Amino acid sequence: MDFILNTRNNTVLVQQKWKYNWLNESGTTPWTLEQKRNMHHSLDALIWQQWAGHYRVHVTGTSVFARDNRSTVFTINFDIKWVQTSEHWTVNMTKTTNPRTVSSVNWNRRVMNLDSLDTRVKTLSGITGQRGITHEFGHSIGNSTFAFRGSHGDEYRSGNTFFRDRASIMNHGAQLRQRHLDFVLRELQTLIPNTTFHFNALL
Repeated sequence: MDFILNTRNNTVLVQQKWKYNWLNESGTTPWTLEQKRNMHHSLDALIWQQWAGHYRVHVTGTSVFARDNRSTVFTINFDIKWVQTSEHWTVNMTKTTNPRTVSSVNWNRRVMNLDSLDTRVKTLSGITGQRGITHEFGHSIGNSTFAFRGSHGDEYRSGNTFFRDRASIMNHGAQLRQRHLDFVLRELQTLIPNTTFHFNALL
């Protein structure tokens, strides 16, 4: 992930670079360039709608940046960029007609397995609102048990601390939680020496 600080509009853009492998399930037609572009734009828009603009952070510390921005509240935005090289993630995007296809994220290999139905709204355990892409993106920003010691992944799994929080985006719902920013917040601490980023609010 890249982190782009903008002090003009008080935002932090968390950007991921995705390199796609365009795959086809048996019986589906090959991806056209227009379909590829439309799919990427749909994914980007849905990620922005679900994740961007909701988290706020502020800074403390002894750096010039921290002192200059001690009263500033920064908004966290999320974005994906389609690239051919220097990718953060390899994304296997499969065209499918099978609603039972299961998407996944391999944190250690930085590989995402998505499909063409991941933009659709699903109903899980009686809860409607989650889309496959917004859930899987949550894994890619650190909601993975492999991200760091004590991190959390799929919350719908039996035994997970947040198993009963069915409305969570990392469970079966579509709601964000403060904990879903944990890894991003850890990474922000590495950006500027003598500067600490703190969670401020979730809107």
